[in-house]
Formats: sequence, C-alpha cells, structure tokens
Amino acid sequence: MSLRIISLAFIASALATPLEKVGRDACNLCSPEGATGSNPPSIGPDLSSLYTDVLASVKDIHFKARSADLVEARDDAFCCAETLDCVNVQNLNIPMCYDKFTTNFAFEDRSYGSLTTGDYTQSGSEANLLTGQYSKEGTEGNIYSEDPAAKPNTATLSVPPQWTEPGVGSAIPLTAIVGSVSV
Repeated sequence: MSLRIISLAFIASALATPLEKVGRDACNLCSPEGATGSNPPSIGPDLSSLYTDVLASVKDIHFKARSADLVEARDDAFCCAETLDCVNVQNLNIPMCYDKFTTNFAFEDRSYGSLTTGDYTQSGSEANLLTGQYSKEGTEGNIYSEDPAAKPNTATLSVPPQWTEPGVGSAIPLTAIVGSVSV
C-alpha cells in the first residue's frame, strides 16, 4: 500500500512540474534598458556614489509576479537567479541583480554587496559603503575621504527592509546571485 502511495505522489509531482522548467537553467538574462557598461568602479574613491546609485535603482521594485518566458538567453550572457530583479544602476548604466528579500545585489564582474549592511566585495577587496572603510590589496582607506558629502545618510534615505517573514526555501547566497548562461 505505501509503495502505491509513494508512486502516486511521484507521478503527481512529475506531472505538476512542466518539463520545460526542469530542463531550463534557473538563470534569467540581465540586460536592462539603458545599461551600456558591465562593471562597477573599482574599490576606492571612485566607489563613493555606488550605495546611493544602487539604492535609487531599486526604489520602485515591488513584490509582483513575473514571467520567465519573456527572457531569451544569449551566448555567455549575464544573468540573475530567476527570483531576482535585473535593474540598470542609475548614473553608472550597468546591469545589476537585486534580491528584494535580502537587499543583496551583484554585478557582472561577480562583485556583490548588501544595502542593509553596506558590505561590498570585489575581487577579494572589501568595502563598507555606509562607513566608507575599505581594504584593497593591503591598502586601507575611506572611499568618502575625497568627498565626505557623498557618504550616505541612512537617517534621510529610504533603505528597503529585509524580508523577515518565513517563505519557501532559503535565501540565495550572495555568491550565487549572478551567473552566465550559454545556449
């Protein structure tokens, strides 16, 4: 009897999952309108506007249903995990994957960060976009030292909250937010 129930459960599960979804890579092309570049500035003073640029770029993202069928993959294209938003970063005009549940973001060069903590990692170097402190190739500094007015004032900015309700599955790790897809 139990073997019959397990078999029925397996068949029902297989029929409920469209075959095209099983074979499809869970990565959607990220090529937003207006994006002309591909990589963010390197860690250092050139990074001073990144936090506010990312924040301004995600301010209108809301929880809504999307269709993965509207996306076509290209050879070695930049893509985001399928539950994330692909946006053009204002002022930098580069594509970015954004996780509205965790406020994590990532770029094509595989650098990544968090709007909540301000932590940002790029090629082994680290910076905090809120305090400005950074460490790059053994050198330490502050990305806001040349322009202290560029330091984000989180008391006056509308920083999106992290999703705290229980959901299905676990959060996508920062290092798994982006990928490339080949067809």
